[in-house]
Amino acid sequence: MRQDVLQAVALCSFGNQFFRSGEDRGPELRLTNANFKTACEIGFERGPEAGILAGTAADGTSSWFRRMKHEGAENLVLALANCPYMQNDPRGPWGVMIETDRGTEIWQPTWKLRSVGDNDATPWRVTYLAKKANRWDVKNPLPPQEAAAKIESVCKEAIANLEPTQPTFSAALARCLYFFNSGNDDLNGVLDLYASGTESWGRVLFSMAVRLGTLLQSKNWKQVYSESGADSSFSAITNTLWELAMTTFEAAMIATGEIETALAQPRALEDLSQAS
Repeated sequence: MRQDVLQAVALCSFGNQFFRSGEDRGPELRLTNANFKTACEIGFERGPEAGILAGTAADGTSSWFRRMKHEGAENLVLALANCPYMQNDPRGPWGVMIETDRGTEIWQPTWKLRSVGDNDATPWRVTYLAKKANRWDVKNPLPPQEAAAKIESVCKEAIANLEPTQPTFSAALARCLYFFNSGNDDLNGVLDLYASGTESWGRVLFSMAVRLGTLLQSKNWKQVYSESGADSSFSAITNTLWELAMTTFEAAMIATGEIETALAQPRALEDLSQAS
C-alpha cells in the first residue's frame, strides 16, 4: 500500500483523536512501523496564496495539531477523491481537509528523498502543502452502511469481470471481500496507523481499504495495468477499485458508534443494513 496514502490516513485518525481528547499537546507521529521502511521528517507549509501566512506552518505533527487547534479547527476530514492510482498522475488536491478561521484547506503530502547521507536515520522529507479548497466541492464520506453496500457490489462485479482473464486477481479480490464479510480487522503492523479506541466497524473498514489498496499496488497488478493500456477494461476495473479503496478509507474515519455492534462479530454483509 502506498506510504503517502497510509500516512495521510494516520494523520487524520490520530489528529481527530487529539481534537476529541481536549488535550493541549498533540501526538508526534514518527511513522516508523513495519509499513514504512525508514522514518521521515514531516513538515507543513502554506503556499504564496496564503499571504502573510505563507511559509512553514509547523515542523512535526504535534506542533501542527496544536496550531490548527489554535486557528479554530475542531476535526480533520480525509479527502481522497482526487488521489490518483498512479502516484504521479496530475489530479486535484487530496489529503487532509481542515476548516479553520483561515478558511478551508486541503493539506496534500509530497514525499522527497533528503539525500543527506547513507547513514541518515530519516532519509525522507514529507511536506504537507496547504491548498485552498471549497468545502462544498468535497463530497461527504459515505455512511458506514452505504460504504459496506458499495464494497460488496463493486467487488462482486469486479470479481466476475476479472475471472475470465485474470483468475488469480479475481481470487485475491474475493478473499479481501471474504475477510470484510467476516468482520476481520487482523492486520499486523497496520492497525497501529489507526488510532486506538476507535469503533470496531471503523477498524474493519480501514482493514478492507488497506487490503484492497495493497492488492492494487502490488507489483503484478501494476505490471498488468501498465501493459493493458489506459482505455482497457482492466484499467477501468483498477480505477474503480482504487476509488472504492479511497472511499472506504474516508468512511473509516467517521467517528460514530451506531453500528459498532454490527461489525464487532462476524456476519454476512447483507445484514449490515439492519444495524442502523
